[in-house]
Amino acid sequence: MKSVSLQEFMTDEQQQAAAAATLRDEEGLVCFPCRGTYRIAANLLSEAAVLELLQTKRRARHRPALVLVRDPRALDRLAGEIPAAARRLIDALWPGDVTLRLPVNREELPAKVYKELSKPDKKVGFRLAASPVAQVLVEKAGIPLLVSSANLSQKSGASSVAAIRKNFGRRVDWLIDSGDLPDQPPSTVVDFDPDGRYKLVRVGSVSEESIAETWARLEQA
Repeated sequence: MKSVSLQEFMTDEQQQAAAAATLRDEEGLVCFPCRGTYRIAANLLSEAAVLELLQTKRRARHRPALVLVRDPRALDRLAGEIPAAARRLIDALWPGDVTLRLPVNREELPAKVYKELSKPDKKVGFRLAASPVAQVLVEKAGIPLLVSSANLSQKSGASSVAAIRKNFGRRVDWLIDSGDLPDQPPSTVVDFDPDGRYKLVRVGSVSEESIAETWARLEQA
């Protein structure tokens, strides 16, 4: 595992390019800090990288999947049908700490990746991250990233550098080290019903009231 401090990574374009190449070209894994936890990222479009991430995490099947995208236009390729409500919330709330659950387009993913990530309801969480380090990784790599918390499945430790080194030191290629991280609320997760209305799956750093106010403003526009 190559380790670099967050400060060094954010100011060194060579480090950024090398980590991006690990994700894009080498089918490797990169661990980075994001909102109170470390996340492990893999190239969503690489079957080998995705399976390595799932095996490294010992991730249970049917667990929710999160994809970080470079820009909203990526959804036209990666997602299936996108409700009009989702596009309106994207315009209003991205980049930010709101995850949108959308049907995944099986034609754009390797068959095994689709099989692993689309259960149980053929939906995946998509987010345009507000985290600067996540933005750098997605932008430099130029690919969508599958990300998962840096802990063994259903275990703690995703905010501890020592736990990450112990659990993943031999399987993760890069660690962008920001020290132990303080707790922060997770992202707010939004789904959509068959009529195209939004519904909250999880309330996190963006409050239910904020989502409702944004929606009301959009309906009046």
